[in-house]
Amino acid sequence: MDAEEVGVAPRWQGKGIAKRLLPLMFDHGRKLGCTEAWVLSDRAIPVCELCGRH
Repeated sequence: MDAEEVGVAPRWQGKGIAKRLLPLMFDHGRKLGCTEAWVLSDRAIPVCELCGRH
């Protein structure tokens, strides 16, 4: 599975969409047999917060 770039449109940012989207993407990847994921962020928000792991 390759999700090169995923983002939330500016008008929808700050509404918790990424917090809900990332776990769904990880679950889907697991169902496809993925065993690891790399997540990069260019924002000041730590990725662990987006994933609910802080």
